[in-house]
Amino acid sequence: MEHKRGFWIYIFFFILLVTSSSHGAEDQKDLVVYHTNNPPWGSQDRNNGFIFDIVEQAFTRADLPHRSPFLPWKRAQMDVINKGGHFMAPLTRLKQRENNYIWVAPINISKLHLVTNDKTLHQKKWPDLLDIPVVARRGSPAEYKLQALGFKYITTVENETVAARMFTGKHLPLWMQRGLPGSWAYHVIGGDSGSLYTVAEWSTPLQYLATSKKTPPDVVEKLRKVLVQMREEGEMDRIKRAYFPFPLACDLLLGCTEGHPPSFRGPFSIPKDVKTR
Repeated sequence: MEHKRGFWIYIFFFILLVTSSSHGAEDQKDLVVYHTNNPPWGSQDRNNGFIFDIVEQAFTRADLPHRSPFLPWKRAQMDVINKGGHFMAPLTRLKQRENNYIWVAPINISKLHLVTNDKTLHQKKWPDLLDIPVVARRGSPAEYKLQALGFKYITTVENETVAARMFTGKHLPLWMQRGLPGSWAYHVIGGDSGSLYTVAEWSTPLQYLATSKKTPPDVVEKLRKVLVQMREEGEMDRIKRAYFPFPLACDLLLGCTEGHPPSFRGPFSIPKDVKTR
């Protein structure tokens, strides 16, 4: 009798061990990284982008198998909040979002630019433009900034490409955009780069790889360690530079040091003979 009891206890613990190990493997296999379809951060058509490349390299170096779908950003945010093992990048670390995620590590630094293609508006200060219609990406720091500044007529759209088209079509004379991605979208849709003027710019919090609070701590620490190494080695800045046909100002790079020139102001241009990636 004792022999049989011992046998079944052994079987029970063996099954428990196998199930536990299998579940751990499944957790790693089921890691998901959502990317934004917002060039040059990420492009669903080309399956690349500088944020895409940074994050994918980090997961590879951390030896973490995963899936990398592109998803609308609002839906991605809800998925990451509710599902362990789900990640998204880039996500700006805002006060409104602070308690919703684990902020793994910063992966990008950016700027907000209020731009116009109307020379008469370009001559004015932004407090004089609060009654002028403006477009911004929905649910982005640009939208929040416009609200905080007191702009009265804010149109929000799904992505920077849609914003660029509305702006170019003269439907909206002001555009609050995320600097490089916004200007990139403007160039790609055929906007006249010589007529894109910056009225004002604002610094914003760093952008992070973010994950659910349900994500296993060991997975978070693996990625955090790798991303810190990539930042210190200058790998993040190297990847970012490779996506632009012009030098990036120091304050748009994570390895920025004092004494370098500020980011671009005034007209933004990409040489017409340069092919976008």
